Amino acid sequence: MVQAPLKRHVRTRTGALACGVLLLWLATARPSVAQSMRGHETASGQASAVAASVHVGLSCRSCHVGESAERGAVPDSVASCASCHAIQASTSLRDAHAAARAAGRVAAPTCVSCHGSHSVRSVTDPRALTHRANVAGQCSSCHVRAVREYLGGVHATRTLATNGAPAATCTDCHAAHDARGGDVGMSAVGRYRVATTCARCHEESQAAYAKSVHASAVQLGNPHAATCVSCHGGHDTEAVRGSEATAAALRRSAQDCASCHGDIRLAGDHGFTAAVVSDYRGSFHGLAAAIGDRRVANCASCHGNHDIRSAADSGARTHPANVGATCGSCHVGATATFAAGGIHHTPTTAGHRLVESVRAMYVMLIAALLTLMALHNVVDWQRAWRDRRRRVAAEPAAMPHAADYLRFTRNERLQHWWLVASFVVLVLSGFALRFGWTLPVLGPSMGALLRAWAHRTAALALLAGGLYHLGYLALTVRGRALIGALLPRLRRVRDALCLAGCCLRLGPPSVPDWKELIQTLRYNIGVTDVRPRVGRFSYAEKMEYFALVWGTVVMAATGLVLWLEVPFLNRFPFWAFQVASVVHLYEAILATLAIVVWHFYFVMLRPDVFPLSKVMCTGRLSRDQMEHEHPRELEELEAAKSQRPDAGAVQT
Repeated sequence: MVQAPLKRHVRTRTGALACGVLLLWLATARPSVAQSMRGHETASGQASAVAASVHVGLSCRSCHVGESAERGAVPDSVASCASCHAIQASTSLRDAHAAARAAGRVAAPTCVSCHGSHSVRSVTDPRALTHRANVAGQCSSCHVRAVREYLGGVHATRTLATNGAPAATCTDCHAAHDARGGDVGMSAVGRYRVATTCARCHEESQAAYAKSVHASAVQLGNPHAATCVSCHGGHDTEAVRGSEATAAALRRSAQDCASCHGDIRLAGDHGFTAAVVSDYRGSFHGLAAAIGDRRVANCASCHGNHDIRSAADSGARTHPANVGATCGSCHVGATATFAAGGIHHTPTTAGHRLVESVRAMYVMLIAALLTLMALHNVVDWQRAWRDRRRRVAAEPAAMPHAADYLRFTRNERLQHWWLVASFVVLVLSGFALRFGWTLPVLGPSMGALLRAWAHRTAALALLAGGLYHLGYLALTVRGRALIGALLPRLRRVRDALCLAGCCLRLGPPSVPDWKELIQTLRYNIGVTDVRPRVGRFSYAEKMEYFALVWGTVVMAATGLVLWLEVPFLNRFPFWAFQVASVVHLYEAILATLAIVVWHFYFVMLRPDVFPLSKVMCTGRLSRDQMEHEHPRELEELEAAKSQRPDAGAVQT
């Protein structure tokens, strides 16, 4: 009996000594070891954690078996958990985490990594690591980039009304114990099962997708066929409702649809044409979408989103029997013949060659005319510079002379500035749509509509000014004189007008315009020193005037077709509409460049008017300017003035 207390005393002393040695070791241990020890749970803390977990009632040896029961040993969580969670453990053995562990990645997650060790709680407990509100945080310890994208997507930003948890979290899509990437075909997010996974929440959308050409292609094993994530994105899934969703739809149409349907290789492999993408981008819809208009039609507007079908399918929105109603959802009044010529103007569409021929013709015409204009201006500038230097040296005191001769009345100047204002608005608003320019105060969301109405208003203003000008030419004596001076000086034309009893004041016979052009060119290149005697209008002014008349007529006709597209397309094929569109665009480009290269040169850059001719501000020219620019007209005016000495200032 005495030995028992003695043994206890020995054991107590021995235990005290051991504790002292342990404390001394801890006190003198390396900082890294001491720090690591501080992170370990105490036995009492572990017991408290277990008591609050779903494992309350289980003994420690339920998990810590065999070697794991030894001090400091860490159990194999998968093997240990398998005794109770056999199904989950067996499933996890085939997921991406198990593959990573098998590959020797020691940091690959185990059961404990996600569920915790002693404080394992139910997934319904908001404090649980596996609660849906906390899952993304758990996954972010390894999948930083994916979680960052997820947090910016609609699934993370929109929460469940019940508890504020995310609408969908990592385990909802990837599965909890069978997490595999999208590159594994039979994973929950693989191309063959992702639609079923999404259908857990989006049942209606999945039912529509199941009838689409994309779903059929997926089931046939097409590796390029679109799935849910192809259009909506994976972790960064965007909203499908609201203003931000519309912007996303426009971007998706331009990027995601084009990634397949604009790929020439895929088009050849699967029997469709890649030209549909470039055609859409060049259309009004594509151009408006490119500058940020959120109301314009995108790919899904016509083809649908989830239920995209072949045009040969009677249920497709693009079926010939349904295309009128599809277009009519935006273009009120569209009939079945609205798009009879084909929506996408591609090489397989009727009239394509004609449209492209017209486009090529305009490109060559613009290039040729601008080249000739530029060469003409270069030759003219060098001669005009020499003449100006000679005039200044000869008569320095006589320059400048007083403005004695009225060239343009106030009425004519107002017509000119009305034309300038409407033309500038037409250029800015028209090219803003075609080339993405942005007008001041017009935001991108409303840009296309406002630009369209600004363009149409300016067009009506230009036509109104043109009609007024025609009335001015026909109904006033001065107007009839102007048109008589502007007509090409061809003897046959003059004779025909005289025989018809035309009341125009044609003026005396003069050198034909083509001869005046040749004489001017000979003078500019130095072949002759005899300067052509120009009358009321030079060949350059006449060319510009009648080019403006022609351009106005063509632009008005084609612009009216584009404005009234619904009634036009209800009666004419689509290729005719495309021809009008091409002509309208390239006539606008030609007119704008001609103004810059031709008109700006003669009124701003020519040495005898630089930096700007003021005739359209004052309406008058000095005698020196008249003698230099319009010598024959000056002779006629002075001859008329000599016959009427009391007439005062000459009115031309």
